[in-house]
Amino acid sequence: MAKPSRLEAPGDAAGVRVDDQRWKQRTPSEFAWERAALGYLRTLLPNKDPFRAWANVEFLGTDGSVNEIDLLLVTPVGIVILEIKSWSALLVGDAGTWRQTHRAPVDNPVIGAARKARKLRSLLASQQAMRGRRVPWIEGAVFLSDARLEVRFRGGAWLAGFSDPPSPVRAGPAAPGPHLPGERCRLP
Repeated sequence: MAKPSRLEAPGDAAGVRVDDQRWKQRTPSEFAWERAALGYLRTLLPNKDPFRAWANVEFLGTDGSVNEIDLLLVTPVGIVILEIKSWSALLVGDAGTWRQTHRAPVDNPVIGAARKARKLRSLLASQQAMRGRRVPWIEGAVFLSDARLEVRFRGGAWLAGFSDPPSPVRAGPAAPGPHLPGERCRLP
């Protein structure tokens, strides 16, 4: 049986729509695939505290770098900087490099998302409002949104990522989904 080619929102079991106060979007994405992925992820955001999400945002790092974030999630266990990749076909890779069969190799995007997470943590730690307070846990992750994507990774290629249907993967088997990264889940 073929996988669906587009994201299908599972919806909330209770039929509750995410409160607009919990989901903010700086600007709509110019890319249809990213709009679809964000729409899907929005359906997974629990409509309860402390969950919040900001889509298509930027921050200026303490090093002066501009850091674009596809989705910043606040969860009970911390903050997740989520990079969306809507790749299709076959994806192979290892801890350092990912490659689609029809494209040139790229650095593992989890590494870039983790770098942004460290920069955001550093920025928060440098703020006056954080003096004497613990900076929240912040992690980078990748969402592979195209259900047709076939993934064949070696070693620690994932580190932190999830796919459609969303299933967190940490160099091992996927947990049952759908749920967002940062939610507590038990791996089988």
